[in-house]
Amino acid sequence: MGNKENRIQDLFRHLLKVRMGLRQVIMRELRGEGVEMNFETLQVLNRVRQTPGITQQGLAEMTVRDKSSITSLVNKLERGGLVTRTGDEEDRRNKRLYLSEEGERLAETFKPVIDRVYEEIHSRMGCEKETELCIEYLNRMYEVLESM
Repeated sequence: MGNKENRIQDLFRHLLKVRMGLRQVIMRELRGEGVEMNFETLQVLNRVRQTPGITQQGLAEMTVRDKSSITSLVNKLERGGLVTRTGDEEDRRNKRLYLSEEGERLAETFKPVIDRVYEEIHSRMGCEKETELCIEYLNRMYEVLESM
């Protein structure tokens, strides 16, 4: 295996390390604020909060999860009174997801924590140009993976 392949492997290893580190920091900060939930629930509730009316398919794509695991998680959140599903007027097969009042209240507890974590990362890193270049590079990498 050549040096270029090793560098790509290193890149993927670093991406996974950063993802896990971010997850750990967010969960630690949430626990410090008395918010107890698993990361998958947080991720789904936050995405529904950011994109009211998102479809389950859209949610699966945005959270990089398969449809069956999203369906299971959304069913659990709906039973728990945190999200509601409404029919899509354009396509009855689709359901639109919204936070319930209880889901909104919960989001108000975790949103400031998440915002604070990202603000802290930004204040320590800065680097707007590098961030944009990195996003562009990762998008290209994802396109390559999708074409394989």
